[in-house]
Amino acid sequence: PSSADFLEFSISVEKGSEELRKVGLEISRAPTFLKVKKVGPGLIEDHNKRNPHEAVLENDAIVAVNGQSGRYDALLNLISRETKLELTIRRAVYSQTAAITEFEPNVAEEVKGQQCEP
Repeated sequence: PSSADFLEFSISVEKGSEELRKVGLEISRAPTFLKVKKVGPGLIEDHNKRNPHEAVLENDAIVAVNGQSGRYDALLNLISRETKLELTIRRAVYSQTAAITEFEPNVAEEVKGQQCEP
């Protein structure tokens, strides 16, 4: 896919007291990014509730943490070590729309209309 097939945006979250330190992501590792498998209770879920137009979703890729990109282990280290996190998220928008278009062409137009740019 070309770069036009991706939406990229950044979100900021901050770890607070002990019970608010959990990021709440189940991820899988790729060489240069972290793929979101599931969003569970924690900072990201709270962010999603407050910012639905910038929600982190399943299959999104975390491609940078605090402006630093690189190997997945470096990204994980930054997430665990830093208190303030700026996560750069990349989402493949083409695949979602293409999959829907195949089965529900009218729904695909609604989905395209709902894509919200930060």
